[in-house]
Formats: sequence, C-alpha cells, structure tokens
Amino acid sequence: IDRIHMNKFAIGLFEYIDEIKSNSTREELCSYFGVSDFKKINVFVGFNGRPAQRHIEIVDSLKNLNKDCLEKINLILTMTYGVKNDAYMSTLESKVKDLGCSYVILRKFLNETEMAKLRCICDVLLHAQLTDAFSASIQESIYNGSVILSGAWLPYAELPDWESFFVVYSGFDELGKKLEFVVNNYDQVKKDYILNSDFVYH
Repeated sequence: IDRIHMNKFAIGLFEYIDEIKSNSTREELCSYFGVSDFKKINVFVGFNGRPAQRHIEIVDSLKNLNKDCLEKINLILTMTYGVKNDAYMSTLESKVKDLGCSYVILRKFLNETEMAKLRCICDVLLHAQLTDAFSASIQESIYNGSVILSGAWLPYAELPDWESFFVVYSGFDELGKKLEFVVNNYDQVKKDYILNSDFVYH
C-alpha cells in the first residue's frame, strides 16, 4: 500500500467552498443539483462514476435500511465522469430505485465552482474504494465537515488522529448499520467532524 502524503493540491477548491458557503443557502445549492428536499441528509455514494467507487456494492449493502432511515436521506451519485458503460448505469439506477428513498444521479460534467457547490451539500460520504492516497475529493469532504464512512481496509491509519476523520466499517455487511447510526444521530455525529477543516487546510 502506498504511503499517504499530505498534498495541498485541493486548496483552490477549499477557497471556493468558503465563498459558496458565505453567499449561498443550502436550499439554493440543493435546488441547483435537483435535490428537492434540502432538509433531508444528503448521502453521497462515492465521488465519481468509476466502477472502482463500488457503487453497486454500496447500494446493495443499503437494501436492509429501515424505512425511517430511508425517509431521512437523499442518495446522491456523482456519475459525472469515469462511467464504465450504459449497462453499468442501468443496473445501478435500477438498484437505487429499488431502495425506495429519494435520489439524484448527476451525469453532466461539473466545473470547479460546481464541484465546490456539490461538496457543500455533502452531509455523508460512503467511501468504499479498495485504495486511496488521501485524494483531493476526500480532503475536500473533510474540509466541508462531511461525515465520511470509510472502509477499514483503506490506509488512513497513517494519518495522525485518523479515527477522528472517519466512521470506519469493516465490510459491506456492516455499512448499512453504520449509516443508520449516523443518520439517526446525525446532529451529534456532525459535531465531531465539523472541526476537522484545519487539518487539511494548514
């Protein structure tokens, strides 16, 4: 596993995030992306359209979420680049529909400002790649204060105080339960993550 190195390549987007939060409301930002109920918790499945994000495995792991939890969330899939093929998208969308929660699938390419807007509405990120070297998308999500559910196999243990940045799950059989806990206790869980921005900015 490659060692993690802190890079500041995401700093430009950090500044966009700050500006957008100062000048836009959550309702406006959610509406921009077609998210109809801005009061629900926005749960992102990965952060691009590559199959390595393991969207299908994540969605399958959410099939047993209870109805109360499903009614509290908007599921958002950022399939703006890296999509394998139409068959993959068709299978994925069918599985998402079967969950019975509100959802948005984004397909249009997003510029930097739009990506920053998207980060601003990310409440929870479900992260299941097999490997990650503390990518810009993860840093931006931490900076935003998003709650990140991360697979235990990812190499973040090399980061100082790494457990304060991620809700860790051991496998897909545990992901649904972890998400239910986060959703049902969101206000309290959020407090533990909103202060992490200094770690990635400085």
